[in-house]
Amino acid sequence: MRRVIAGGYAAQGAQGLYLLEHEPGRLMDAGIVAPACNVSAGVAGIDGERWFFVDEMTGTLLLYDSAQGWREIARVASGAANPVTSPWTTRVAGLPSRITAVARPHRFGWTQTACRARHPRCTSITAMVP
Repeated sequence: MRRVIAGGYAAQGAQGLYLLEHEPGRLMDAGIVAPACNVSAGVAGIDGERWFFVDEMTGTLLLYDSAQGWREIARVASGAANPVTSPWTTRVAGLPSRITAVARPHRFGWTQTACRARHPRCTSITAMVP
């Protein structure tokens, strides 16, 4: 069984999000279809079960839970199409204080630079919930 551990990107203009999976010795792409919205910021999974997404069209933070499906958590600040303002870490306006968004290169070598070269609108962020 493959475990989804980190990363994500959305192809420009596409609806849906493709998530990066890891198996021993290699990386691979896997698809998880988002609801009917243009999701252009993907967020890492927690225990391979919960996934956070920012819908840049509506400024909504969505949570996908494998057991409960999709639900809205919070609204991102109005006009903040891309909530990541720092190359390393930032607080996302409007989110519960326990959620911090962190932008960083993929720890297995798939950096944001490589991601943007592949899909220019890519932003990879990780939501950490203590």
